[in-house]
Amino acid sequence: MLLLPFKIDQVRMALPLEKVVRVEAMVETLPLPRPVPNVTGGMIHGGRFVAIYGLRGKLGYDPRPSEADDCIVLAKARDEVVGIVVDEVAAVIEVPAADVSRYGLERDGETIAGAAVIDDDILLITDLDRFLSDEERLELEAVRREFAQ
Repeated sequence: MLLLPFKIDQVRMALPLEKVVRVEAMVETLPLPRPVPNVTGGMIHGGRFVAIYGLRGKLGYDPRPSEADDCIVLAKARDEVVGIVVDEVAAVIEVPAADVSRYGLERDGETIAGAAVIDDDILLITDLDRFLSDEERLELEAVRREFAQ
């Protein structure tokens, strides 16, 4: 399994590489017409509005303003591209599927799908398909329609 590791605070996380579209340098995000939980703003990518998420709230950390050396990981979540603000991105790694423990959680908004031990440290694997609750998804779709007008 190919993974793109990244850090948020001191938490090491990763996305399956097949979900990653690209990594962008931090940019000033577009303001939203109204607040959406855990969405810090938006950006235009490929002519479409992309919501930018801060995972800090989902992980239980206090939000903080983005810093110049942060990155935005653009990735596929269900049928859309989303952005995730991360502190740093590391080189792609390969982890044998047998070394990845899977969590059986099926709750909306659960961001952790599994974990692997890499260099004596735990790497949490993120599942963006379950990232947003149905309510948050509807709210975001309404914001996208407003933004497009």
